[in-house]
Amino acid sequence: MGLAQRATAVAAVLAAVSSPVAGTANAASAANPCAGRSEAHIVKNYYQGPLVIPLRCGSNTWGYRHLVYRGRWSADFDKKISHAIWRGTVVPIPGGRWHYYMEAMPPCSKYFGVLDNPNAYGRTPRINPQGIITAYSMDDAPGSSRASSAEPHHPVC
Repeated sequence: MGLAQRATAVAAVLAAVSSPVAGTANAASAANPCAGRSEAHIVKNYYQGPLVIPLRCGSNTWGYRHLVYRGRWSADFDKKISHAIWRGTVVPIPGGRWHYYMEAMPPCSKYFGVLDNPNAYGRTPRINPQGIITAYSMDDAPGSSRASSAEPHHPVC
């Protein structure tokens, strides 16, 4: 292969790599850490001392894909998850545990909670632990007597 042919080949490769289509594909995969990944893939680990709680790709019903599907995932949401796990109150429940903290003070109390399963995922036991199932803001602390009531307990804020 002559010098002119090599130069043409290199130019073709550089054009393909820098094309808008290739750049978009790379940006899309960087923006979605679960693109082409299984539900077991760990997107991020959160820590509570030595305890490691994974956020897995999951599905539309649990994990990272669930949070994205519900329109919740953002850098701020990531920080809230980290805060709830690292410094929040833990409430064990059958098959899982809530990690939560108070976001706003009374009379307009708001909490942020993260539900995780420290056990194997029921449908796919090789996913162990399942990790984070969901996370969101709520009016009452998990496990409180008011948390399961349909009645509003706080003034409109």
